[in-house]
Amino acid sequence: MPAAHSISLRPSVPFVPARYFMSMCDLVAADGHDADAILTAAGIDPELAKRPHLMLTVQQMVDFLAEMERVSGRSDLGFEVARQIKMNSHDMAGHGMLSSANLGQLVRFTSRFYQLLIPLYTMQFKRAGQVATLEFQPQMAMPQRALVVLMEMIGHATYRHLRELTEGALVSCVMNYSMDAPRHAARYRELPGATVHFSARSLPGMTLSFDAALLNLPLPMADARAHALAEERCKAMLNNVRQTSWKAWITMMLLDARDCQPKLDEFARLANVSTRTLDRYLRAEGTSFRALSLQVRTEQACSMLLDASMPVSQLAFRLGYTDVSNFNHSFKSVMGCSPTAYRKQVFGTCA
Repeated sequence: MPAAHSISLRPSVPFVPARYFMSMCDLVAADGHDADAILTAAGIDPELAKRPHLMLTVQQMVDFLAEMERVSGRSDLGFEVARQIKMNSHDMAGHGMLSSANLGQLVRFTSRFYQLLIPLYTMQFKRAGQVATLEFQPQMAMPQRALVVLMEMIGHATYRHLRELTEGALVSCVMNYSMDAPRHAARYRELPGATVHFSARSLPGMTLSFDAALLNLPLPMADARAHALAEERCKAMLNNVRQTSWKAWITMMLLDARDCQPKLDEFARLANVSTRTLDRYLRAEGTSFRALSLQVRTEQACSMLLDASMPVSQLAFRLGYTDVSNFNHSFKSVMGCSPTAYRKQVFGTCA
């Protein structure tokens, strides 16, 4: 399927705190690589990188992660850097988290101000009976590898935070990553109490579920006054975080969805808005969900049809169609010919 690289990033996207990524320099330096050269190649001044409040553009972050992986040859950068992320790494949001009265207040506070931590992802908290679930979803277009690195960093760091905050009371949790199992998947089996699943057959993101009884667990640094102050500061800071294009976000999510055909209401739920509101946002950008979905699936189909060994029926199901005739009709409405005829034209045979 086409990579998300085809989506161009808008110049108005937010900046990303560099503090979560700079420890990667220590990782690759320990392996004998020139971290300063990697920073320079990504358009980051090595001297500025030493500043604790440095902010990166999304493109700088993407280039930095790509260069890190290229030079180091490592697939575990996101997993490893999570070990270096402490609760106080989160600046003012970290103060609000640590001063929460209990784990439930901390989780709700974090979900409200998650954009101050990683502006490229959102966090939602859900409770179903005795199960509490944290759901993380990308809200911005970026290359697949950047999505994966961030997903691993977020998931592993969240797990470590919960273990630390509960002082071992988190005896079990379930982590679901919507990505193929990485080369270092065995490392996840070493996490105490964690059951980890990898599957690319869903919208990109990850979830972490645990016993909801832990939400009532009091925290050792609870301070109502400090928490209220941190909340007011975070509200002011959140006003400076700018939202990317809704069209770019949905297009990116559709490109990364596998073996499924997401609906508008699913995206509205992820974005915490009504379907009517999301539809209005898309119309304001000159498009609609139906048009985006059809465009993305057709582009994916054209790419997949280049593999002559893949039957059209299998291709249709990979794109989330439950009926081959529906796929044929959808494809022809855009391309003017059937998928089989398109394939014959591409390979220069008679249609």
